[in-house]
Amino acid sequence: MILHKIYSEIEIFFRRIQMSKDLAGFNPEIYFLLNRLWIIQTLICMFYCMKIKKYLPSITITNNSKHIFISQFNFVLLTYTVLYFTEILYTHLIIFRFNSFIHHTIAIIIFIFTIFNQNIICVSYLIPYLIHSLYWCFQVQYDYLLYIYNISLILVIFLIICFSNLTKKFKFQVTIIALVLFHFNVFTHFYDNDLNHFEKEKLFKLIKSLILSFLAATPFYFYLIYN
Repeated sequence: MILHKIYSEIEIFFRRIQMSKDLAGFNPEIYFLLNRLWIIQTLICMFYCMKIKKYLPSITITNNSKHIFISQFNFVLLTYTVLYFTEILYTHLIIFRFNSFIHHTIAIIIFIFTIFNQNIICVSYLIPYLIHSLYWCFQVQYDYLLYIYNISLILVIFLIICFSNLTKKFKFQVTIIALVLFHFNVFTHFYDNDLNHFEKEKLFKLIKSLILSFLAATPFYFYLIYN
């Protein structure tokens, strides 16, 4: 009886997974709830960084970088990573919302990179996280927050390149990851269709979106290449 019950529970579990395969993505309510928690944790981390005057990433890892108010931000990074990875794995995100699949993939790389490089956590680095969580806190999304979010990405890139004391190699790593995300965000803003649902009639729009996104990101690419 016990074995049969265990088997039944396992069967139900896998049926639920199979059912979730029919979804284009997780219910937005999941994101609303989690982002309300994440925004609090991000603010805690940000206020602590302000207290210790850590406004830019640092090449050295100090004791302050290991403080509980900073390390608790890892929970945000881990839950983001697990949630995005699970959504990719157990839904048809790649089929129905390919743009979101690309976004999730880039974001997962950023989260994992941050977990293993705690010294980059600072006030400026946390700003995009804060705005992103703010955008997803409410059932009604405000587009102007997305514009601010993308501007904040560029701001972070600019500050890291020009004012942080990171090594050239580390600056390149941080900047290129953030820049790829910015680049893709700009592209999908102008080309507001999923890439896997391409139509010939939208070819001009696709080309225009590619050009505009490259123009927005090119100055930073050139800076990275020639400095």
